[in-house]
Amino acid sequence: MSQNKIYTNNDTFVSQYLSNKNFSSLPYLLAGETEEGKYKSDELNTLIKFDLSKVRDCRNLLKAELVLYVDSLLLCNCDSVFTLKLYRNIEDFNTNTVTWNTAPDNEDTGIEKDIVEGDINKYIKIDVTNLVRAWIDGSINNYGLTLTGKQRREAVSFASSRGEKKPYIIIHCENKPPCPTCPTCPTGPTGPTGPTGIGVTGATGPTGPTGPTGPTGIGITGATGVTGPTGPTGIGITGATGVTGPTGPTGIGVTGPTGPTGSTGATATLIGLQAQAIGASGNVVNNGQPIPLNIIISNNAAPDISFNIVSSVLTINTLGSYYIDWWVVIDDLGVAATEISFSIQATGGLVVPSTVSSVAPAQSQPTQVSGNAIINVIGTPATLQLLNTSGDSIQFPNTTVQGNLSIIKVK
Repeated sequence: MSQNKIYTNNDTFVSQYLSNKNFSSLPYLLAGETEEGKYKSDELNTLIKFDLSKVRDCRNLLKAELVLYVDSLLLCNCDSVFTLKLYRNIEDFNTNTVTWNTAPDNEDTGIEKDIVEGDINKYIKIDVTNLVRAWIDGSINNYGLTLTGKQRREAVSFASSRGEKKPYIIIHCENKPPCPTCPTCPTGPTGPTGPTGIGVTGATGPTGPTGPTGPTGIGITGATGVTGPTGPTGIGITGATGVTGPTGPTGIGVTGPTGPTGSTGATATLIGLQAQAIGASGNVVNNGQPIPLNIIISNNAAPDISFNIVSSVLTINTLGSYYIDWWVVIDDLGVAATEISFSIQATGGLVVPSTVSSVAPAQSQPTQVSGNAIINVIGTPATLQLLNTSGDSIQFPNTTVQGNLSIIKVK
């Protein structure tokens, strides 16, 4: 039995809300439905296809599974599971240009997969054996799949082929040797020839009489008329050239007055805030706990971004792209930690990527660890925290500022 992993480079997603936009450069795939405001929603479908030409010689397909890596999950408060539905495309699509308005038509395969919060940051497998078998034997055309959600206001994010955890199909084949050719049986003796049949030819009927020939018509040609005499050639007299008139004066245009100066445009406003941990010298932060950012240094973010200095929770209320930057200084590290690690983690909403980490060797303390990232918020409100993910506690040094976090909306 052989096993083949077939990775894709033909995957993207389309958005009903942004119906003319192509998303083939993004490192994630979306399926389901998200809110775009109080009275609006956005339906999201993932499009994906695989080149199966390398497994055309699979004589007996035992099993085929679609494998996807779950980045994040947006669920309603009333639900604990997201149901992914698979549709078979009946038209082809171009990954680099496809949009919601040009997406292919599809048919329901009846295949569904339940995804729960425990599947986040893991691979899931979906049985697509019958569909792949039909693609391989050519009984249906392979134009790939459309993935979408079953419930309203719920969505899932998968890693795309632009990242490290590409989607793939795993195919289990049993390549049995071909059946031996059966020997050719000898030809039996030829039977006797039957008697020749005798056909009787019927008599030819009599020939009918020939009809009389009609008279030949005679046309009369009329006489040619006499050619008339040629008239004399006329002689025209050329008139004298008229006198040239005087040159008119050169026109001089008057320059119009200068128009009024337009009003000064509005000054661009930077949307963002900065928070710091100040006066926390000697404090210990356990593994999995937030860095205590207790002072807001600057704030020009409302209503897009807010920060709670009690819980150190950052809340993003507007969809878009954000640049986030952080640093933390430490004096000591718990013995169970194998590295120094701080992570921005999404605790609510739908954020891609949902976790971004900065890491340094455990042996490097005392030190300062910094990190930055661009995150895409596609489900609001989104909540984030800067957490100690080192595997054990950290201790702050005796400095004025122990940590810093800045966030700016860039799109």
